[in-house]
Amino acid sequence: MPAGFSRYILISFVLSLLCASFAGLAASKGILVLSPTFRYGPLLFFFLLSCALHYYLLRSTEGRPQRFVTAFMGVQALKMFVHLLVMTIVGFVFPAIAVHFIILYAVYYLSFTVVETTSLMRLFLKK
Repeated sequence: MPAGFSRYILISFVLSLLCASFAGLAASKGILVLSPTFRYGPLLFFFLLSCALHYYLLRSTEGRPQRFVTAFMGVQALKMFVHLLVMTIVGFVFPAIAVHFIILYAVYYLSFTVVETTSLMRLFLKK
């Protein structure tokens, strides 16, 4: 297992819990009108996809530095494409909840991207 991966899993899990409590609070206040499936389902997707991609990126740091740069750019592009595709599909299939879902999904995306990038930066600052 690459160095720092178990720590990232823990941080990502805590972030998932924070996002879930944020979404639950927003739903209880009436700000967010989504069923629990659309509130918490994406968190599982984000957690699993984020951990898998982070593991791949950590593995790409072994070897040439150019390999990591190429892998990082490719992973970020792929991740953005997948998430935009999910938002588009949900927006068209469930138009009644599209605005609430897309806003919540964007918050999740931003949160997980910041945590992933910060984690990678800390790893490289230690080297």
